[in-house]
Amino acid sequence: MRTSRIVLLSCLILVGCGSPTPMPQRLPTRAPTQVAMSVAEEATPFAIPVEAYYEQGVGRQRAADQQGALQHLTWAIRRDPKLAKAFVARGAVHLARDEGEKALHDANVALGMEVSADAFLLRAEALRQMGRPQEALEAFDKALEQNADLRDETFNSRWLTARAAGGQARLAALGQEYAAGHPDDPLRHYYESWALIEAGATMDAVRLLVDGIRNAADPPALLWYALGHAYAGEEAWQQAVTAFEAARGLVQMGDETLGLHAERPVAALFISLGEAYLRAGRCTDAQTMLAYAGSIGAPASTYMPVLQEAQLCPTPTPRATAAPSN
Repeated sequence: MRTSRIVLLSCLILVGCGSPTPMPQRLPTRAPTQVAMSVAEEATPFAIPVEAYYEQGVGRQRAADQQGALQHLTWAIRRDPKLAKAFVARGAVHLARDEGEKALHDANVALGMEVSADAFLLRAEALRQMGRPQEALEAFDKALEQNADLRDETFNSRWLTARAAGGQARLAALGQEYAAGHPDDPLRHYYESWALIEAGATMDAVRLLVDGIRNAADPPALLWYALGHAYAGEEAWQQAVTAFEAARGLVQMGDETLGLHAERPVAALFISLGEAYLRAGRCTDAQTMLAYAGSIGAPASTYMPVLQEAQLCPTPTPRATAAPSN
């Protein structure tokens, strides 16, 4: 998810989780009047140390002032073009602004000066944003080689990237990684089962998920959602409908775990439920779910073919209510 990704970069790249926050140097209110200024001084408004510009940029990024952060970090780079951490910090700002190519450029410049986990992490996220998942996975691997402590913090980004890359072996390895690190977390059943679903072992996924749901005090929506897909893989459409409806009920009550699976989790749920309704013969309900998915921003390519099929379905059924929850 983009929100968690940007928070992660802001924390890990710009300021460091749990580290003391430096007190930024206050900028002068008027430019100095030196007769002769260096090239760097001419390129920036004030003749102050590069660290002051860097700290101002970091502070503005933390305050969600992306434009101000970008400006101050650029001034820091003008004063010291070899300050790798300023390129990484500016790249994180570009990433937050959905400027993947600029973020990738800054990551590569930083890596050309010094190898660091933060720069590789920035490169990985930029490549993921640009739709280059295989290269992104390679960059994530290099980031972890530099700093293994990033394993938990980067897990969801690595998971979404592996899903986009379509690597079943990578998904299986990630599922095992999560289960080993979080043996008491019900979500481990999602990660392990989704790798099975991608591999076509849907009945094994059904067994794993049913067991996980039965043994969880409050099974999250994501387990029900995965179970719906596992049943769909078996063409057990009524069971799939039941699972997806359970997921929808939990989402409407505030469960946000579907965000671990998709960038547009609510749309993904309604598309899945719509197709399950269609295959179960509930054509009008299918139209309602799919049309709602489109109304909340789902790309047409993800729901329109199924919606068109539902519109041609000859068996009208009672109309369901979407009950928006996004």
